[in-house]
Amino acid sequence: MRKDSIHIRILYFFFEFFYQLIGGIGFLLCIYFFFSFDTITQRVVAILSTIAIFCIICWLGDSLIKKLRGY
Repeated sequence: MRKDSIHIRILYFFFEFFYQLIGGIGFLLCIYFFFSFDTITQRVVAILSTIAIFCIICWLGDSLIKKLRGY
């Protein structure tokens, strides 16, 4: 592991916290979508679109962290 400055470590901590928060919100949204829609098709579309959006958000955040760290 590289010895990063304290600013980068704090920023990395907040990104990790953000990922955990996004994961919890995504999980709760998937549960909500499962019980709020009537047909299985609506449920699957809503849950898969939620997962895709959260994966894109996490991928963008990960690429930002790599850019900040110089990887």
